[in-house]
Amino acid sequence: MSRVLCAWGSDRGTGRFVGTFCLCELLTRKVVQNVHLSGGSLLGVSRGGPIISEIVDNMKERGINMLFVLGGNGTHAGANVIHKEECCRRGVKVDVVGVPKTIDNDILLMDKTFGFDTAVEEAQRAINLAYIKLQIFITFCDLFDFILIA
Repeated sequence: MSRVLCAWGSDRGTGRFVGTFCLCELLTRKVVQNVHLSGGSLLGVSRGGPIISEIVDNMKERGINMLFVLGGNGTHAGANVIHKEECCRRGVKVDVVGVPKTIDNDILLMDKTFGFDTAVEEAQRAINLAYIKLQIFITFCDLFDFILIA
């Protein structure tokens, strides 16, 4: 059985996961205790990233033996490449765990992910507020006999 000594989060995903400029944050209990109360990303996002072999080199140098990825279809495809095409090929022992989180709902065989519900709820809230403001404006115009010109 593995024992987790500490958890690190890579700022902006794999885009900053290599070299001496690796911007990683120690994910303590205090840092993550209320993360579920806010939408978006605690660590940020990125598109693309460095060369896969550099990511695996960095994981090996830092003694990282577990990689958790949170994201959509592209994120999980990248994690698959890291594990199958590089870690397995080089014999680097790293467990890779994928957690589906996407506002696009673009992960095969998944009905819903927790990022999708958040996006829908926020969109509904914005639409409802716009509707309420429109109704207030129309009522105001009716009270003062303003002419609405479309």
